[in-house]
Amino acid sequence: LMEAPEPSGARESGALMMEQVATTTEKLVRQRDWDELAKEQLEKIFSAQSDVNDMDLRRLVDNVYTLDGVEDVMGEAAPADLYAQELGGMVVVLMGENGAEIGRFEYKATGKPKPITTAAGPFLRRKFVAPAPAKEVVLPENVLLKVELSFVGSLAFDTALCSDALTFAEKGSAPLKEWCQLGALKDKLAVQVQLVQSTEGGGFHIADAYSSTPAPSSV
Repeated sequence: LMEAPEPSGARESGALMMEQVATTTEKLVRQRDWDELAKEQLEKIFSAQSDVNDMDLRRLVDNVYTLDGVEDVMGEAAPADLYAQELGGMVVVLMGENGAEIGRFEYKATGKPKPITTAAGPFLRRKFVAPAPAKEVVLPENVLLKVELSFVGSLAFDTALCSDALTFAEKGSAPLKEWCQLGALKDKLAVQVQLVQSTEGGGFHIADAYSSTPAPSSV
């Protein structure tokens, strides 16, 4: 901003300089309770929007704020380089329709990663064992699974995958085992969580999970 020069002769003539306040601005800001306005926006606008229940917002988050988007904006390492690092931890979170957290379970890696060959290239498949409490929680209708992953290495970072709402109304009464896949091999990261119906007519619970990440030699 530039400071306006003082009019010539103002000091000698004793002219009175007055600042004009824009009428529209004055009307907008006069007698406003800004704390109350901020509270109303927080309660009625921002808290009502979530990528859990707003599919448009979810697509925006997926397209802009994924690692691909970060790479384009910041010029960071490609997703394959990041996902090829060691997977240090996995947490499976159960969320209700309103986004409320139902349960959070830390999984433990077991055994050695298994090399697999796919159309998207060579990957490593790791098994993660569910803790005992996870098998005691019956999954409600329209539950969402969120898998939080922690990668360790020179480019350590955390990320998460979220499923669509799951329904079990038409699964039948016989004991079943199904899989819920989050992510995709073409995106260089996929997780499969097993859903188990232990008893006939009973509900489903989450069981063991498998991760698929790029093999280090493929990047």
